[in-house]
Amino acid sequence: AVAPSSGLRIPEDTAIYPMLPEPNASTSDRSTLLVWDKDQVLRSGYLPSRSPTQFVAARATKTQSRLIVKQDQASNVAPSVENRLSAKIQQLLLRDSSGRYFSAQDIADDAKRELTLTELAAAQASIQSLAAAVMPIEPDGYDATYQNDNILSIFGLRRWRYSNSNLGSGEMAFSLLETKLVPAVRPTTEPHPLLPGSYFAILERSPLVITGVQPTTEQQSLHLLRGRY
Repeated sequence: AVAPSSGLRIPEDTAIYPMLPEPNASTSDRSTLLVWDKDQVLRSGYLPSRSPTQFVAARATKTQSRLIVKQDQASNVAPSVENRLSAKIQQLLLRDSSGRYFSAQDIADDAKRELTLTELAAAQASIQSLAAAVMPIEPDGYDATYQNDNILSIFGLRRWRYSNSNLGSGEMAFSLLETKLVPAVRPTTEPHPLLPGSYFAILERSPLVITGVQPTTEQQSLHLLRGRY
């Protein structure tokens, strides 16, 4: 693909930085231009043409997106929800104030739905199925030892500018993002981490994620929302 001529436009309340395959390699150095004019405009050098690029973004902002939950506490009637999250809900798992679990699937934006009483194991299996389908994996043919298979490593030379053996090796499985996802998609603790009066929702897309360029099409994405009511 060709890089957008106007660069990437990111809101000022968002922190964004590239995730490099070799963070300390001198070959990753390149000239970049950032213009800060109300928004952050990553003008050049951030998204090279015909090169797979990955960014990590963190955003703290207010939003009007919400899930409206209604339930008569004086009866055993299942709760109903109104989707105001600005995105389709693929899977919803809700735990009411009495500790019961309810679920629903495929709730369109602005739609209302009465939830169904469910067994936790069945609802959890549906969430795990959605997460497993988009789990990050190494590409075909990837060799994790490729850094040791070059003439520089034979003589003890590396492309690293600095090294700290005390830091260990970074792995995505131990990243903040993955460790936050685990309680929802692969819970291993008892009691279940979903507290009464809260919910997990898997969304088709995130109302808060800004890609920086339009239009875009998502592939193999997972958007998890943790909420309380």
